[in-house]
Amino acid sequence: MLKKIILIFLLVLSVNADSFNFKNISINSDDAKGRGLSYNFSYTKNISFLNGEISVEFKAISGEEDQGGGIMYRVVDDNNYYVVRFNPLEDNFRFYYVKNGYRSMMKSAKVHLDPSKYHTMQIIQNKSHYEAYIDGKKLLQGDDTTFTKAGGVGVWTKADAYTKFKNLEIK
Repeated sequence: MLKKIILIFLLVLSVNADSFNFKNISINSDDAKGRGLSYNFSYTKNISFLNGEISVEFKAISGEEDQGGGIMYRVVDDNNYYVVRFNPLEDNFRFYYVKNGYRSMMKSAKVHLDPSKYHTMQIIQNKSHYEAYIDGKKLLQGDDTTFTKAGGVGVWTKADAYTKFKNLEIK
């Protein structure tokens, strides 16, 4: 399955051995007509993430079928990674793994956020244990061993979601 995205304004602020930071990223399906199980994402394998913290500010702009998005990490390739995401249409925050292109939900929490504001999403990973936060509040936690090796990091949306991301930071 070919996945196309539009990246609007990408600026790398800093890269060093301890952290990585993107300033602004916007992700949308190639023609705003993505549907169903099409995933739109941007990730880098230049940063190898195994354990630590990833945070990003996000704002859902539009989407009829889907809105919002989140953080993808321990990315092996386009079809194998973890993703934690928020969807304002469903008022939920979920943790998934995508293996061989198939997405499986691990945890879910109901949460309502003001759609007119940016919010901060954070994932903390320590070996098999993960904790996921929105605006500093821990909403999800669990253990999973689907992906145990370091991999890439990026941002993710689904279907026709148009989402702005800023200040993606990896520690």
